[in-house]
Amino acid sequence: FQTASTFITSTGTSIVLINGAKAYNVFWAVGSSATIALSSDFIGTILASASVTFGTSSVINGRALAQVAVNFAGGSTVASFYPITNSPSIQPTILPSLEPTLYPSVSPT
Repeated sequence: FQTASTFITSTGTSIVLINGAKAYNVFWAVGSSATIALSSDFIGTILASASVTFGTSSVINGRALAQVAVNFAGGSTVASFYPITNSPSIQPTILPSLEPTLYPSVSPT
């Protein structure tokens, strides 16, 4: 979603994803400021050129990024939308120690 100016939700707005959409693939590009009204459930990443403001008891399952400020009213919640996976542990590679090469000193003649 993209808008050239402000983005304002109504009180109690809920964003619902369909057809297998994932929150981490949803982006809201806002030309100035975004306001998520009180008691709203919002999903996705908000990218605002000015600010993002969350009303009381609003919830975002995602991220809010702004060039000026991101404001949370009392009781607002940010939930992580990145899935937790069971990735294999990464083993460090141990390199053999390097010994310095010593050269004989040479005196000028």
